[in-house]
Order: sequence, then structure tokens, then C-alpha cells
Amino acid sequence: MKALLDNIRVADFSWIAAGPYCTELLGFMGAEIIRFESAGRPDNYRKGLLTGDPDPDRQPQFHEVNLNKMSVRLDLGQPGALDLAKTVVAASDLVVENFRPGVIDRLGLGYQALRRVRPDIVMVSLSSTGATGPDRFNAGVANTFAAEAGLGHMTGYSDGPPTMLLRALDHRAGATACFAALAALRHRERTGEGQHIDLSASEVATCSIGETVLEFAATGVVPMRHANQDRIMAPHDCYPCRGEDTWIAIAVGSDEEWQGLRDALGRPAWTDDARFADGYLRWKNRADMDGFIAAWTRERTPAEVMRLLQSHGVAAVPSYDSRSLSKDPHARARGVFSEVAHPKMGKRTVVGAPWKLAGVPDRPQRPAPLLGQHTAYVIGELLGLGQARVTALTEQKVLN
Repeated sequence: MKALLDNIRVADFSWIAAGPYCTELLGFMGAEIIRFESAGRPDNYRKGLLTGDPDPDRQPQFHEVNLNKMSVRLDLGQPGALDLAKTVVAASDLVVENFRPGVIDRLGLGYQALRRVRPDIVMVSLSSTGATGPDRFNAGVANTFAAEAGLGHMTGYSDGPPTMLLRALDHRAGATACFAALAALRHRERTGEGQHIDLSASEVATCSIGETVLEFAATGVVPMRHANQDRIMAPHDCYPCRGEDTWIAIAVGSDEEWQGLRDALGRPAWTDDARFADGYLRWKNRADMDGFIAAWTRERTPAEVMRLLQSHGVAAVPSYDSRSLSKDPHARARGVFSEVAHPKMGKRTVVGAPWKLAGVPDRPQRPAPLLGQHTAYVIGELLGLGQARVTALTEQKVLN
């Protein structure tokens, strides 16, 4: 069976995490991803900031978000490089970039310039706050996405500062960009018209707190941080278990689930206390109730608590760290993790696509590319310039 996007080619000018995750998801669906890079200005994820290894091809962070792609070395500062990039765009369906607004235009690869070489091109421009508005030129990374979105102010403990949310927001923005790109490609299929998608990572995060914005509009009250607590459900928290730094997340949302929790605990006397007689009282007296529950969970492992509570209809799962998640039988059965052989790093465990869909591989078909690994193929064969021209452009530092 052919992959869903086997006829789609993507010119990928993105870097770090958000843009690359968008194109990685498209690659999982079968799109051909041509990633443009430069040895002179390598992606931050190729710089070994975490590993201390200067080799740009031995960076796990880069590998994680660039599976199934090709890499072309191209120095856009050299004469002729821009024309090569536009020639690839002319043979592509989609362009993805996540620079600050204005950067891609200064490089000569803005939407209006690309429309002249491919009138129906679809382009995704993903930035911190979008391409319009007074703050459009602000620098931004994942924690500032959350802060500007209003999400950071709601995250954390009631007696502490707002909490920064990190790479999960990059991936959320990238997934949203992928969704928007698919919609635009569908629009083009129906109408023949291209699209320029202006996507703000901060607005992606704001979309996840819509109910709090509506609450303020209706009541004038600004919702504040409440840690792991819910504003309706109780119990609703992460409780300590037997062992070092092991936890179980438990959530009870109805009287029926409360009775299931009582049965799982063996109906201890404290569950008959009038303070916990209904949902509102349990919420009002949740601090005392959480103490009783924590005393019970501390005597058991997270797996034991999960099995027992789930058997009584109560939502309860361990709070996994990376090690326990990688060993989780359910995650393994679902194929969440798989191994890919990388030419320099050897076998690496990677995360696959978050879906099971006919015609769409959920496991990577190949590792992230070495820097410039596919330059000769893309320039020489795909563009038809031949190996002699590739050699000449390499000597001229254009393909660098």
C-alpha cells in the first residue's frame, strides 16, 4: 500500500524542534522531506550542546526530530545558492520554516518570492508570536511560548511562581503546523490554490486554556495556579508510592468512581467520614483526604496501585520517568519505541508516530540524515544537474 503522502515533496528550511517535528510527522506519512542545512551555520541541535561531542552527526537531539529526511548542504550566502533552493521549491509542494518573521524574506525565500517559481506552493511559517502584531519580532523558545500564551501563569503551585513548560510546546506547535499544512494541501487539491500559513506557537498554547479565558470574561476572576489539583474533581493528584521517587496519578470524577476507590482500599473507616460524603465536600476537604490516600499508596508500587484501582473503574496510572516508560509493556506492545540503525551512533531507540493508521508507517523507515548526506542526489539527480555540476558547486562552497 502506498503511503498517504507519497506524492508530496517538502522543502524544509526549519531548525531546532518545532519546525523539524512538523516535517518529521509529514515524513512518517510518506512525504519526501528535503532538509536544507549549512555547515557554516549548523542547526543548534547539531552543535553538541548537550553531548559535548563536536561531531554534528552524533547528536541524539537532532536525530529525534529529523527521522525519515534527506539533508542538502547549501550556503544561501553564496552566489547561485538561492537559485538552487528555488529550483527545489519549484519541484516541491510544501515549504516549512520557523525563523523569526522577516528572516526568510531577507534570504529571498519568502512566500511571494516562492509563488513566482511555484504559484500553488503551500508554505508554513511558524514563529513565536506570528508574523503580525507589535511583538512579532520578539525572540522566543518553548518556555516563552507558554509565558506569552497565558499557560505558564496557570502552571505550578499556588504558593510558587509560574512554571516554565519546555519542549512539549515545541512539539505541540509542530504538530499543529502539520495539521494546518495537511488542510492547506487538501484545499490546493480541491481548488488549485496555494496557501501561506502564519502560525504562532504562543497562540497554539493559548488554544489549550480557552476555558480560563472565558471564565475571566464571564466573571472577572483570573484563574490561578493549583498544582495537581482539579477545580472540580477530588481526589485528583499525584501520590507517592513505595520506592524512590515513584508516583501514581489518581483522578476521581464521580460518586461511582469514589465508591470504586473505597472498594479498592477495602472501605477503611476514614472513607465513611462525613467530610467526604459527596463530591463538593471531598473537594473542600481534599487536603485531609489526600493524606489518607498517600498513606495507602506509600505501601504499594505504582503498578500495584494501578492494577487495583483500574480493576474498580478508577483512573490511575504511574507517573513514568523515561526509564520506566521505555520498559512499559503497554508502550512496547503499541510499538511506541523502536530501534533505528544510525551510521555513526549505532542502534538508537526512537519514538515513532503517535498513530496507527493504514497506509501510514508509525515507525521510522530510516534515521536522521548525516549533514549533507543527500546533496549529490538532490542536486545532481533530482534537479538533473549531474555529478560534475555538484562537484563544481561544492568546490565553489555553494554546497556547504
